[in-house]
Amino acid sequence: MNSAKVAHATGILYLHRITDNRITAPSARTMAAFRKLCGPDVSSRIILVTTMWGKIKPAVGDPREVEIMTKYWNEMLASGSHTVRFDKSANSVRKAVDLILVKASGGSG
Repeated sequence: MNSAKVAHATGILYLHRITDNRITAPSARTMAAFRKLCGPDVSSRIILVTTMWGKIKPAVGDPREVEIMTKYWNEMLASGSHTVRFDKSANSVRKAVDLILVKASGGSG
């Protein structure tokens, strides 16, 4: 019997370019890999990060973000995932990392 302790990742930053016209939901295989990395309570420790906000006009990016969140990420958000806009600022990075750390410490984020 192997007595090695299994260590899980604290969280995952799932990056999605807001400039992408084609949008896909994270596949079942990807989610299974996330579960192996983070354990059974994986959704609450995935931060869905949209990037490339400087390359798109808000009139295009804002509705695209709403579509992604309601059509593709809705189950993950309902299961406890959070979204963050990465705008190349230290504050946006801090927000994503803080969400993971709150979840890792048992908080509700």
